[in-house]
Amino acid sequence: MAYEPNTWNNGDTITAEKLNHLEQGVASASQAVPAATTQAAGVVKQAAAVSDLSSTPTQGDFNGLLAALRAAGLMAAE
Repeated sequence: MAYEPNTWNNGDTITAEKLNHLEQGVASASQAVPAATTQAAGVVKQAAAVSDLSSTPTQGDFNGLLAALRAAGLMAAE
């Protein structure tokens, strides 16, 4: 069943029933968003922290950054 938003008006009373309805709508919407792909936008998780470099970056540093992005789903594996 599709979420039916409440139309709020000045002076309306906030009730537990209305707040629970809102919470259920948010929960349903957050589960309905697909993972991102190379073709479609979606939800991705945060990438792992990559340490700042104190000198000239190496190939290993760059590959570590790419691996973190891939592991978080921010970049396609291939």
